[in-house]
Order: sequence, then structure tokens, then C-alpha cells
Amino acid sequence: MLLVLLCIIAILLYCIAEYVCFGKKPKYKFPIVVGNIIYGIYVFWSKSAPEEKHLLVPIVAVLIIFVIYEGSIRTRFENVVVIFFVITSLYGCAQFLINFFVDAYIESFYVQCFMRDALCGVVLVILAVLKNKLDKTIKKKIYNFFNKYMIYAIVFVAIVIATTISMMSNLGKYADDEILRLTVLIISGVAYICLGVFGVLAIYIKYNNDHVNEMIQNEIFLNDMQKKYYEALLDREQETRAYRHDIANHLLCLNAFAQKSDVEAIKSYLLQMTGELEYIQDKCCKTGNRILDIMTNFYVPQLPPTVNVEVYGVANIQMDEMKLCTIYANLLQNAVEELCSGESKDAFLRIIFEQGDSFFR
Repeated sequence: MLLVLLCIIAILLYCIAEYVCFGKKPKYKFPIVVGNIIYGIYVFWSKSAPEEKHLLVPIVAVLIIFVIYEGSIRTRFENVVVIFFVITSLYGCAQFLINFFVDAYIESFYVQCFMRDALCGVVLVILAVLKNKLDKTIKKKIYNFFNKYMIYAIVFVAIVIATTISMMSNLGKYADDEILRLTVLIISGVAYICLGVFGVLAIYIKYNNDHVNEMIQNEIFLNDMQKKYYEALLDREQETRAYRHDIANHLLCLNAFAQKSDVEAIKSYLLQMTGELEYIQDKCCKTGNRILDIMTNFYVPQLPPTVNVEVYGVANIQMDEMKLCTIYANLLQNAVEELCSGESKDAFLRIIFEQGDSFFR
């Protein structure tokens, strides 16, 4: 019965690990009962040693965890693999502490198993509480910390693994059994290959991590520009409404000039109205592309009033928004910074969009 209890505890640890790693809670409870009953029958009928029977506990726990959670088969399989390695690592650390501190005083197999599970449970419960109680700001700081120093942790782990493999390989040379020496040699070779794969994966993770961070920064930058673009559109709409509201007054003035046959006054007044309308229209540039509109109307207002701005052409382009944002923003930002730092009276910014069958410039 103690082995069945250990199996139940192992399943509980896996469930807590699932919550810590993926934030999921089990949906089905019935497979837990069935799995433990089957394992209990095996324990009762089998005449193997308790240590051998206990080897099946992780297998039973993994199978039950795979069944009791929702999701696709692939997702559940990936989650189970991650959790298995997490629990195995915790088991190894706990067993190391037990062997180092209390192995000489406690010889009972069951007591050591319960102590190991208790240590793992304490760690997982603490992590679950922290995951549930910490606010988003602290979680973000913790994430940024691990994100910043993850590569150093990976290098440290690789060094430890390489050192362990090297020590095992050297110790294998002193073994009297030829089969044992050959086994150590093979295991060492495979381990070195796995270490190389680990290094490739570390580089891949680092590359993807940098790429994701770059995309996040671009998204934040784009959202900021989009907000300013919509504010400019709103200002333009309000000024357009005000202009329409004043049309009646303008017509009264024009009518008064017409009754006096003052053609020059009419021309001057119409010229002023046209200039005001062009000013309203020029407050927002229209390129035909959302990203280009946002960035153009983000940078152009930063220019001094003395800089003449002209935008020609239509940008009817289908392209990845992040790439387009990066390319166009770099060009436009450099131009605006140069114009803002110069003192030329004839400074101008001219943006021309050209498009062909197989190019966009």
C-alpha cells in the first residue's frame, strides 16, 4: 500500500508541475482512480522487490497526466515531456541532499522516497504560490531577469555536463571489466554528441529569443506611432468640421464682395480659403498603406515649419508589416534627424512611392 501511496503523491506532484509550467488544471479525475487501482493490483500480485516496483511509478504518473488534461495529443505529449524532466531534475536534487545528509541514518527505502517527494512537493508548492500571488510587474521583472541571464545559465550547465562526462570517461579507464570500459566509452561519446546538440539548441533559442524581443519592440513602437497617427486624423477631422461650420460665414463675406463687384477682394478671400483647406488636407499624409501612413504622420510633424514636405505616389504594397516598418522607419528617421539638425532655408523632404510589376521603391 505504501507504493500505491507513493504513486498518488507522484501524480499530485505532476499536477502541481503542470500548473506551475503551463497554468493548467486537470479536467478528468476518473483516470487517476483507474490508474492507481491497476498499479495496486500489480504491486499486490508481483513478487519483485519494492525498488523494482517503484520504477513503474513515473510511467504510471506520466500516462495518467497525459490522459487527464485537455488539448491536442501533440500539446499534451510536449507538456508531459517537459514536466517529466522537471520532476526528474527535482528528484535528482532531492535524492542528492538525502544521500549527502541523511543516507547514513535512514536506510528505509520507503522513508527516503517519502522524504524525496516531500522536498519536491515543497519546491513545487512554493512555485505555484508565487505564480498565483505575484503581480504582473514582478513576474515581468523575473522574466526579464531570466531572459537576460539565460545564456549564462546554459553555458554553466554545459560546462558542468562536459566536466561530468570527462570525469566519467577517465574513471572508466580504470575499470577492470572490458565490457564496462566499452560501455563507458560509448556512453561518453553519445553524451558528447548530445552536448553538441544542446549547444546548437542553445544558439537557436538565443536567436529566437532575440528575434521575439525585436518583434515586441517593433510592435510597441508601431503602436505608439499608430496612436499619434489616429490623434492627427482626429485633429484633421475636427478642423474639417470647423471649416465646414464656417462655410456659411465665408459665403456671406463672398456675397458682400460680389455685391460691391470687388473682384480682387473675392480672389484674395478665395485664395485664403484654399490655403486653409490645403493646410487641413496636408496635416495627414495618405500613402495607401497603413504602416507607411502611420510612420509618415509620426515623423513628418517633428520637422520644423520651414521644411517643405511633399509626398507623391501610392503605396499599394503587400508586405510583412514588421519588415516594412523597419525599412521605412530607418530611412525616414534618418532624413528627419538630418533635417532637424540643419539650418538650410531651402530644406525639403520629398517622398516618392513608385511601383512596378515586380518592385516597389
